[in-house]
Amino acid sequence: MDGEDDLYVFGNSRLPGIYKCGRSKDVEKRRKELQQSQPFHIITHAVFAKAGGVEYRVHQALAEFRVDGAGREWFQVSLERILTEIGKCLDKKLVGEALEQFEHVEPA
Repeated sequence: MDGEDDLYVFGNSRLPGIYKCGRSKDVEKRRKELQQSQPFHIITHAVFAKAGGVEYRVHQALAEFRVDGAGREWFQVSLERILTEIGKCLDKKLVGEALEQFEHVEPA
């Protein structure tokens, strides 16, 4: 079922300002898969439990910021904008103080 996946926002330590918005049943496993054998760190900025069902709507809202064309989950836009669009899809406000709550930076 779509709603059982978690929605996540990842960043790349070598590409600031570019974020991946995706879904997975195991976000940490997905982060490790993306980072495996790469010369950079994948950073988890936010995870929304059981919100994977809104992924498509978030991608549509961010379409003008998509990196490398359709079908990609990477966007060149501010983290605040991504969280704002996720918040709209979830009918919640996720910016301001909430932004600090969801932001998480992995140690290098």
